[in-house]
Amino acid sequence: MNNRSIGFAIRGAAILILSFMAAATPAAQEKSAPWVEVDGTAVYEAGAYGEEITKRGFSPNASLSFGIDAGYFGLLGKLRGDTNQKYGPELADIPGGEFFGIYAFMEEGGIFSKIGPLSLKAGRFRHYDVVDSPYSLFVNSNGISSNIMDIAWDDGFFSYESRWIELNHDSSQNTPAWSFNGGFPERGANIKTYAFRVGEMRFGFQDAAVYTGKNFDPEYFLNPLPQYFIQYAKSTGGRPWATGRDENDIVGFFWTFDRPGSFSLLAQVLIDDFNLHFLFPDTVWNPWQAAFNLGGRLETSAGSFGLYVAGATKYTFEPSEMNGADTNAEQIACSYGYSYYPETRFDYDWQTTGFQPGAIAIEDNMIGYKYGENNIAVRADWRGKSAGFDLAANAEFRLAGANSPANPWHDFLDNPVNGTHWLDDAVLEKRLMVGFSASRGFDAWTVGFSALGGVAFDAMELRAPTVAASPGVSLADSNIWIYEPVAGNTKMLLKLSLGAKYRWRLR
Repeated sequence: MNNRSIGFAIRGAAILILSFMAAATPAAQEKSAPWVEVDGTAVYEAGAYGEEITKRGFSPNASLSFGIDAGYFGLLGKLRGDTNQKYGPELADIPGGEFFGIYAFMEEGGIFSKIGPLSLKAGRFRHYDVVDSPYSLFVNSNGISSNIMDIAWDDGFFSYESRWIELNHDSSQNTPAWSFNGGFPERGANIKTYAFRVGEMRFGFQDAAVYTGKNFDPEYFLNPLPQYFIQYAKSTGGRPWATGRDENDIVGFFWTFDRPGSFSLLAQVLIDDFNLHFLFPDTVWNPWQAAFNLGGRLETSAGSFGLYVAGATKYTFEPSEMNGADTNAEQIACSYGYSYYPETRFDYDWQTTGFQPGAIAIEDNMIGYKYGENNIAVRADWRGKSAGFDLAANAEFRLAGANSPANPWHDFLDNPVNGTHWLDDAVLEKRLMVGFSASRGFDAWTVGFSALGGVAFDAMELRAPTVAASPGVSLADSNIWIYEPVAGNTKMLLKLSLGAKYRWRLR
């Protein structure tokens, strides 16, 4: 994305927010409520599960955040320092050249505004799906921090949201799969949601697009047409305005039924690709690429009980083949998988000669459903209160096969055209996790404790693809690694956290 495009994006967001601020009546404005918050957590990890974490034992972290929320205008900033060695440490002019093994992470930093039914947001935020579920399909339920611009309208009957997500911009990640490009290519995504509320039910349509070679496209963000049509109108040749890019689009639907204080239900489906082979047996049998999410909560005097189940077929969220007349150009053009990074590894130690690989966890990479393709997951949880404490407990079972959000068709160079695949791998990972947390507020203080433990049988490991490097084969096919279950590979995890935070209100 060039400087002119960046300027357009920034000016557009600023004009939108300032225009509606100016239109706001004095009655809609509130007194600002500035605050500063400091929190620290002592974390202890044991076991071997989670290859993206290399350090075991104690790894404390701390963060500083501040914000103002006056309704019509607000801002938020949060910076965290961590010692778990998940990412490379900060540099410092001290012996060893590293700042005590600490790396800094910008969790949030942006401005927002809410005026009646209109909400605006621009900057770095943790963001979520409109469907409130631990397995939401279009936006990762872990709330991954990203640069976004968001316009949302909700008048009680009709709601509309357009969200731009920055994926890769000005990247310096020189991995074996992207050595020809000097870094990950420019990539961006947009998610649109259209919904109607009828009584206690809401019906909605969701539409996600991923494009490459550019970081921001105003057409996708500002045009309220479904992006499926925008994609074809912009990319098909034979028109003077054609982009010539094969951009990606994913669609889905959701339904929710919410009776406050009693119960809630939800259903969500995502369709990446499908075919009607059963109606036309002589056609190519492309695999269905789809995901589902079902769940609900029951509110009782003993607490709130939830049950959720979700899954996705193999190859869902992945890009298509990356080979063509100009393989490098084709790889860039088709790096539109539904993931934040077009890779499963990154260069952890950029100061050392050669590629020093670090793993990108699936849960940290997916834009949507946090577990990605080829799995099914079931979760039961409980939330309640006792002796002034907010309590929560959960248990989850996940069955998973091979998974690689950036390597198209895994060990194949093209569509296998042999029908839909889902959990039909020779070996599957079986994972069981249980967790508990407790927290309590004391005036400006909040203290909390959490524990997470579990075991994975035939646990997944990153492995190299079987496709050999050769002329005409993209570097992605031969160098983007694949998470795959390993027979007899049993891994356990125990994670304990004890933390406290203090919020200082300045007014």
